[in-house]
Amino acid sequence: MSSKRAIRRRQCEGKRAYPSLKSAYGAQRGHAQTLGETLGIYWCCFCRNYHLGHAVSPERRTRRNFKELVRP
Repeated sequence: MSSKRAIRRRQCEGKRAYPSLKSAYGAQRGHAQTLGETLGIYWCCFCRNYHLGHAVSPERRTRRNFKELVRP
């Protein structure tokens, strides 16, 4: 069984952390200009920084919630 510290460390592994919301907005703007897709900004409770990520569509969110409710 993994320790809580190891689990938290893996949550942010491979993700770029932005210390402020302003720097995350700058990275989001640069990403949108170069790749043409807009990523969402979210605050990570594990590392206490901001990350960029793909937004979850409403239909996908509904399916995920439905799967969680149906599980035995």
